[in-house]
Amino acid sequence: YTWFEYSNFSVKQTDSSLHVGFILKNAGDYDGDEVAQVYVKLPERNIPTPIKELKGFKRLNVKRGEQQNVQIDIAASSLRYWDESVSAFVHPKGEYTLMIGASSDDIRITKKLMIK
Repeated sequence: YTWFEYSNFSVKQTDSSLHVGFILKNAGDYDGDEVAQVYVKLPERNIPTPIKELKGFKRLNVKRGEQQNVQIDIAASSLRYWDESVSAFVHPKGEYTLMIGASSDDIRITKKLMIK
């Protein structure tokens, strides 16, 4: 019915969360809803993990021709994983890939982020 454009991807990092921001524009001919989704790929490590994990989403109603500034916050604790070798949750250091799109198969914009 309509389509959306994603742009101006920004990320602000704090100790407790990542603040993901972007602009969502309804570029189609009709008013519509979009469920914008944020996926994260964790840094490479020696254990099997998903290629990308859904970490946040927001349903938006955008009128034809309009755009919205969107912010989705991701808790830093959601980036941890269980490490059997130390029997604890760990927060991997390294290069994260953040992806925004309409679904896991429809990623529109990406950004890399180094977390130390």
